[in-house]
Amino acid sequence: MNHLLSAEPYARIGRALQRPTPAQCARFLDYVAAARPWAMLLPADGGVPFVLLLNPQAGLDLVRDSAGRIRFENQGAAAHYRASFGYLDYTAPPARGSVLASHGLGLPDGYYVLDAQGSAVALPASLLEVASCALNATLHPDAAQLLETLPLRVPHIFEAGADRLDPIDADAELRAFAEEYTREELGGFVCPTDREAWASRWLGAFGPLHAARHAEQRARLQRALDGLLAWLDGVDKE
Repeated sequence: MNHLLSAEPYARIGRALQRPTPAQCARFLDYVAAARPWAMLLPADGGVPFVLLLNPQAGLDLVRDSAGRIRFENQGAAAHYRASFGYLDYTAPPARGSVLASHGLGLPDGYYVLDAQGSAVALPASLLEVASCALNATLHPDAAQLLETLPLRVPHIFEAGADRLDPIDADAELRAFAEEYTREELGGFVCPTDREAWASRWLGAFGPLHAARHAEQRARLQRALDGLLAWLDGVDKE
């Protein structure tokens, strides 16, 4: 169905929302990093675009009725969310939440939030430019989760079938590690030894690779958050 497009610009809506405190910003970065099982949803190298924003519907659950109309529910959960993170929100192709994409709305390409009247408000290109970043599976702080996915990312060694994940193409060091780990894991399944000690040894070896990449992902996320807040400050001065 075509959705009504609000005449109010996002800049005015974002400016009217209470700014997050430093503590809320710090909690939000931790939240985004672990909000979803990114090890299974994102590639291990390269990145998928994430956009940060202030969302008047932050923390609410998006529900579509049988006619395709959108409403938001769960005010109690939203109150808890906003106490923790304010109106900070994010969107990415694997996890849009209460931020809407143009597909299915009958609107031009882009991302949208809903205003108080339920009309769609487009996120402007100037915001997307400064508050976006490309993130991958190393965003998640749990190295063990990512380690378990490595065999699914080396199809020339292990045929994962429908469970296959995007292969590691750009990160040569991570790809070499994944190949060695997968070969040894497959050998272990053929002739298992002390599985717990084996897993602990590989996790210890993987830790430094993951830590460096995770730190870089968090730095990207921080820059996007800084870009969002600076953009809002710039809006205030217009």
